[in-house]
Amino acid sequence: MCYLLYEAIAKQFASAQGVLVVGSVPHLQRAIQGAFAGVLLIILGLELLDTLKTYFTDHRLRLEIILIVATIALGRHIIVLDFDRVTGDLLLDIAALTLAVTGGYYLVRRAGRIRDVPSSPTDATSAGTGADSCD
Repeated sequence: MCYLLYEAIAKQFASAQGVLVVGSVPHLQRAIQGAFAGVLLIILGLELLDTLKTYFTDHRLRLEIILIVATIALGRHIIVLDFDRVTGDLLLDIAALTLAVTGGYYLVRRAGRIRDVPSSPTDATSAGTGADSCD
């Protein structure tokens, strides 16, 4: 992954002699932001491919994965933002959306953990014996 970042930044600043030449700090900042955005776009695509593969094999969608993809997409959008030209309203909207997605992810994970824990001692003893199975 570090190599991908290096290659993306090197393409921005490569000169004819093969030496990296940085014109200014804002130019370097934009190049690094673009490199991170590109890496996050690749991760986003891989997560979407994994989600589609799961859907086509198991015919179900995992909400947890969808929320992870949404979080990665929000992170990428935040990295790409030009904070000199963005209004305060847009920043508040993105903050609210980020809180909603991460809060939803937290609740989904918490609900999954609660479902996996037996609620009573009788559930714990009969869980592995097959007492509730319909054979």
